[in-house]
Amino acid sequence: KMGQRRIFKDGGEMAGVFLDLSRKDEDASVVLYKSGYYNQAVYMLIQSMEKYIKHMICKKIDISKDFFADKLKDDAHNFDKSIDFLITIIAGDNKIFAESLKMQFKEQLLQRQKFSFIYNAIRYPFLNKQYKSYSFIEMNRRDYEKIADIFGVLKKALRDLEEKKLYWKWNE
Repeated sequence: KMGQRRIFKDGGEMAGVFLDLSRKDEDASVVLYKSGYYNQAVYMLIQSMEKYIKHMICKKIDISKDFFADKLKDDAHNFDKSIDFLITIIAGDNKIFAESLKMQFKEQLLQRQKFSFIYNAIRYPFLNKQYKSYSFIEMNRRDYEKIADIFGVLKKALRDLEEKKLYWKWNE
């Protein structure tokens, strides 16, 4: 048996767990970045971003409910789906607000980056059937720094939203 199992029962606890995991992944990304392992650093940074989003989600929903637990599991390792879920939680039934948030998040904060694509494309060569060739994305120092900047802006925006109490709480 390897490792020690820790058990958490509610969203508040899980929010703290995801925040802690996010911080550790971000710290690991910095170590990798400083060592020149840019693909691995970006991978860990995207992991950190995803866990930060899940931290925010868990602060606002009751993840012990099957629907939410399944949603978190289904969106695992898909940053873009996690962002969409968070926007749904923030906006609730307000479709105009949801569309506005989606545009602000994806166009401005995330700068139209497809982090789920990047997450896979930096780890595995992939086949482009149209061109009958494989490709692989190699990241560099500037790529990492750009993503780190995006993450910083994203965290600030989410904290600002939370402080203004713009969240609609699904579990109340």
